[in-house]
Amino acid sequence: MTVQIRGTQSILDACAKETSVKRLVYTSSVAAVHDDPHLGTGQGKVYTEADWNPTSWEKGSTTTGEHMLTTSYCAGKTLAEKLVWKFMEEQKPGFDTVVLCPATVYGKIPQVVTMRSELDVASERLYAHLLHAKETMPSDPHPSFTNLDDAADAYLKALTWPKLSNQRYLISSGEYSYARVFAILRKNFPKQAHRFPEIENEGLPVKPSLVSDTSKAERDMGMRWTSLEETMIQVGGALFALEDTDKF
Repeated sequence: MTVQIRGTQSILDACAKETSVKRLVYTSSVAAVHDDPHLGTGQGKVYTEADWNPTSWEKGSTTTGEHMLTTSYCAGKTLAEKLVWKFMEEQKPGFDTVVLCPATVYGKIPQVVTMRSELDVASERLYAHLLHAKETMPSDPHPSFTNLDDAADAYLKALTWPKLSNQRYLISSGEYSYARVFAILRKNFPKQAHRFPEIENEGLPVKPSLVSDTSKAERDMGMRWTSLEETMIQVGGALFALEDTDKF
């Protein structure tokens, strides 16, 4: 939490000192929008950019046990983003901002990977679940995903489109469940099918515990979202290809 907040403050101060900076595109998270996933208070809720995670420094810094990391992460992202809006309102710097709130980012793996430890956090977590797919059906406290290409499209528009000035956007390609993810991978990668359980109705319909309303991004930014199936084909193909090398 301290790193998130102090780091954000440092970025804001640096931008304010540099007159050539005209816009700050700030990466927040759906974690700053959704309720704390372990409280169950947001079950079935449809979230918009007007919503905030009702967390606090005290909650993020004092929670212990199995939910400590998630709770502190959510608190840090929420408080850091609130700091951005407070800075913009009070300091009125010579730049504007666009805040993007993506979900867990999946898709192609663009970076060079020479060993498993170099995977991004989301891809590593997914791969760990794939290794035990027949033994464990995981859950996800934030069952939303953002395709990597969708995120890149949003960042380019956020940086270059004047009309997006001082706006907040949910950047979520959709919702998922691991049952649906495993069914997609089993269907589209027949050589890997033995790794996955048979899923009733291929995991459909997906019944997420919460939903992100992305209509604002669709209206203002012209966003069109990559499907869960295409996203999992991208990341699954990349992970299985890496398995065929000596990198894993």
